[in-house]
Amino acid sequence: MNIINPFAYHFLIKPRFKICVNKSKNILIIVHSAVSNILERAYYRTTIGRDWIRKYFGFDIIFVIGKPSSSQMQTLIVQEAQTYGDILQGDFDDNYYNLTLKAVVWMKYIAENCGEKNQIIVKTDDDVMIDLKRLKETLLQYTEQLQNKYFCWSHKYMPIERRSDARWYMPETEMVASHRLYDEYCSGLAYVTSMSVITKQWEYLSTHKVHFNRIDDFFVTGKLAAEAEIGHISEPSMFNIFEINLNESLNGNGTFFLMHHRNTRQFLWKKMLKKWTNSLTSS
Repeated sequence: MNIINPFAYHFLIKPRFKICVNKSKNILIIVHSAVSNILERAYYRTTIGRDWIRKYFGFDIIFVIGKPSSSQMQTLIVQEAQTYGDILQGDFDDNYYNLTLKAVVWMKYIAENCGEKNQIIVKTDDDVMIDLKRLKETLLQYTEQLQNKYFCWSHKYMPIERRSDARWYMPETEMVASHRLYDEYCSGLAYVTSMSVITKQWEYLSTHKVHFNRIDDFFVTGKLAAEAEIGHISEPSMFNIFEINLNESLNGNGTFFLMHHRNTRQFLWKKMLKKWTNSLTSS
């Protein structure tokens, strides 16, 4: 089994702004994005990433990517980074089986730049919409527990996929054959924790021999979390993955919405924006 070396991966591009220094922005949203997903990142910036929204809800956004396969694409990424200043690029090939390296790179970056500051960390993907108002309300309820836990939709006893042609195939070189079920871990749709958790996990990763695992959700919030003695708070009702009953979910506990279709994403965005602006005018 391969031991992961967290110091082997360096930053090719770093965000232009300094994270964890603005006390009015105590939330850092980390977005995993495929290097070619330029339009998805643009949509994020023009919706929940708008300046006034980031200031009002108190957060910053970083998009985490790897290296593209072509120099032409890298030129576009450099231009994008120069324009928006919100790209964190690691020096590994950007592909599905390197998502764990994507997580290692951002953990390294925020551990080096945030230290022990009282920061909330939200990890999500570029096809997920967030109800920021609901997120802020939730954080008020779980602030203390997040100091040593992940808030997410946790999975328990999920079967390990051993078919080599399956998307979530797990080779025996990364998890021995005697293991048939995963330990508890968070859905990669989104998870929330504190800077103290990330610091603790980074210190553990930096000082112990930890085996690589290609399933990034499991590696960060399952395997590494268990070894660093980090727990879970599971609230499945806050995570909508089906693009159905959006009004009901938005009016209830829905906070994170997986949106594969842009029409549905635009519908949800308009609903959320109306909800937030109504809240602003009534306060």
